[in-house]
Amino acid sequence: MEFILPDGKILELEQVRKVSRIRDLGLEKDSIEYSKIAFEIHLKGHKIIEVGERYHYADWAEKLKKLTTIRNNLINALKEAGIQFEEE
Repeated sequence: MEFILPDGKILELEQVRKVSRIRDLGLEKDSIEYSKIAFEIHLKGHKIIEVGERYHYADWAEKLKKLTTIRNNLINALKEAGIQFEEE
């Protein structure tokens, strides 16, 4: 079963081992204005996909809401498919 990430990547749900919680990663190294918020999808074979958003302090809540929706949709798809995974 497939899940399409916001960047268009197709994720095979059967490969998912773990979905992390959403974390604020702080300021980006190349910017003094923007920070990053993200969660990780750990796949079999030790591959990790980061799903994240850049934000300015004024749009943090909007970006958090967007990532929460994406993460919840992924978790629901995994549960509906009956796939065992770890949720952080």
